[in-house]
Amino acid sequence: MGYNEAVIDTMEERMHETFEPIWKDSLSVMLTLINIGLTLGAVFGSLCCGWMTNSLGRKNTLLLLDFIAIIGTSLTLFEDLIMIIIGRIIIGFCLGGFTTVSRLYMVEISPIQLKPRCMAAIEVLEMFAILLAYVLGLGFTNVKLGNSDYWWRIMFGLNFVNCGLHM
Repeated sequence: MGYNEAVIDTMEERMHETFEPIWKDSLSVMLTLINIGLTLGAVFGSLCCGWMTNSLGRKNTLLLLDFIAIIGTSLTLFEDLIMIIIGRIIIGFCLGGFTTVSRLYMVEISPIQLKPRCMAAIEVLEMFAILLAYVLGLGFTNVKLGNSDYWWRIMFGLNFVNCGLHM
């Protein structure tokens, strides 16, 4: 969750350079929609995942959310801002679900003595993921293949690793 929240901050300037020739006047609006797409999706995800959890169970809901997040991540790799926005909304939906379901699942499977530590570990790992997004964004922003800047695809694509490990 933390990585996806912070990843756009490190890439916004590079995406601006990549998409400016295509979108010109409406580029700032499109980049704003990419930013709020995650939050908008998270609102709906947190509201819908209670029903999903009751219907499918906690573990199956988490697996389904990972699968949906992989689809959303795939959409963010296209060089089309509309697809990126749709992908970010889908990823946001999954993050909203993860926020509610993963904490509930962790509370249920943790031994009583370890519950506070397990819940703290979730928060620490989320903050570490934010740090990771900023470190990766600072160190490799000038990676280019030919005349195009593809680092934003790599940064968005790292969510595949997160979903794969989670599954």
